[in-house]
Amino acid sequence: NHIAGLRDAIAKQQQSVTIVAEPSDSPMLPSGTVDSPTIAMLRRDLDTQVVEFERKKREIYRKQEAMEAFKAAQKSAVENARVAELLRKKQMDEAQVVAEKVKLVQIYKATHIQKIVRGILARREYKVIRIKYTIASTYIEALARGFLARRRVFKVRTLLAI
Repeated sequence: NHIAGLRDAIAKQQQSVTIVAEPSDSPMLPSGTVDSPTIAMLRRDLDTQVVEFERKKREIYRKQEAMEAFKAAQKSAVENARVAELLRKKQMDEAQVVAEKVKLVQIYKATHIQKIVRGILARREYKVIRIKYTIASTYIEALARGFLARRRVFKVRTLLAI
């Protein structure tokens, strides 16, 4: 806005100088030349403002690029953090699955070992019971034979006594 105002002021000043210079051929100003200190000052001010405007434009552009680079870096960092978190969760899930599988295998193996040990113990106990049964049946058989032998002896004695 300020630059446009300066350009308008220079144009007005040049118009007023040319209007004044054309009708009267003044001995101070030759025809077609504009050599006014005001116009020179306005031109210097305009050049200064244009340079300042260009500098600010470059600075704004540089700041915008820096802001975009910062946003891109931040977005990249957030994305990297998200990917790392997803990878960590995936690894934790895989580790948990492996731990569950190991636990299931351990339970299966423990059950299998218990089954084998129970079988061994059951066979030993069966042998003991079988031995006890054999001893008991032998004892019962001996008692029965003794009873029957005593009875026969008693009958034979009673028959001989008669």
